[in-house]
Amino acid sequence: MEQLREMLDAGFAAGCVSSFFCSTCRTAVCHNCCGQDHLARHHNGDGQIVEVTLIRNGVPAVPARAVKSRRLLGYDWRGIQRIYYQGEDWVPILRQPEPDRRSKERCRCCRDPCKKDYCCAACKRTTVTSGQARDLIEALAHTDFARARIRDRYCLVCARAFSSVHCPNHANHHHGGHGVGAGDVVEIHYGDGWFLVREDSLPEQWLDGIMVQRIDWGGQRMVPVQRRMLAVPGGPNQCLAASCEESVQNPGEACSIRCLVI
Repeated sequence: MEQLREMLDAGFAAGCVSSFFCSTCRTAVCHNCCGQDHLARHHNGDGQIVEVTLIRNGVPAVPARAVKSRRLLGYDWRGIQRIYYQGEDWVPILRQPEPDRRSKERCRCCRDPCKKDYCCAACKRTTVTSGQARDLIEALAHTDFARARIRDRYCLVCARAFSSVHCPNHANHHHGGHGVGAGDVVEIHYGDGWFLVREDSLPEQWLDGIMVQRIDWGGQRMVPVQRRMLAVPGGPNQCLAASCEESVQNPGEACSIRCLVI
């Protein structure tokens, strides 16, 4: 029962945000889904993990301290302006939608007002056609760091909900060689406000004796894990939980596992 409670508290409704960039995958990585051990788990320690933050106007940027301390991603970051945000200097990856018009200099590429030769890394890459790691800067510039991903997987072994986009092949990369298979990673489906799992994907003893409604979703028999954010009351049958107003299909059922296991 403790393992079931851990799954119910996994936070499926919290979107996963891309806060890092992997130089080997050339894509975004979420701290919750894979985090700082991404390189060790997925690439045997090879490559670099780059911290990325959305600064003013949602522009992705890398910390200036990382650029100063090493040749980040093997690229020459000189000549790109720094922007002060929340107590720290950042190097923007993309152009600012609303550049600081007080700046007297102009970007050599887009002609936006800026403090140095280039307003962002993308503009320098476009203008300076020589040098190393231009392909990595292009990949960095084309990565959508603003998009949140649904946590559509749950690992029964490490008790963690994560996005399959940010951590594909989780069982192999995080538990390889330790008897963990694909069946230990449960798919979480989202539909009509519900977080749903296939009835046969959970350990059988978890649902033994639990009167929870089943929902047909895409031709599969699904069990709601948590109640909907906005209940839909008014049906002929109401959820067993006294604090829940959700309608259910049959009398004597709870709308979700959460409503019975609190």
